[in-house]
Amino acid sequence: MLSEKASEDVMARVTGQLRKDMSKLQESMEEEELVAAEEIVRKSVQKVVNKLMFSVRDSVDVSTFRDCVDAMSDLYPGDQEG
Repeated sequence: MLSEKASEDVMARVTGQLRKDMSKLQESMEEEELVAAEEIVRKSVQKVVNKLMFSVRDSVDVSTFRDCVDAMSDLYPGDQEG
């Protein structure tokens, strides 16, 4: 699903940005808390992407929406659903 691929992309970027501070985070947070925080971010990104897609769908004709979905899916080649 496109929103899942987008959340993976965001997590990769966030992890890269926080890599320097990760040791501090690990000292102050339990592993379960880190996993829970990552899941919150993943689900939030998925919701935002879905919200954006519904907004586009409601604002343009079907052909244009399909073009938009296809273009977004091209960002994540393994995504079959788009």
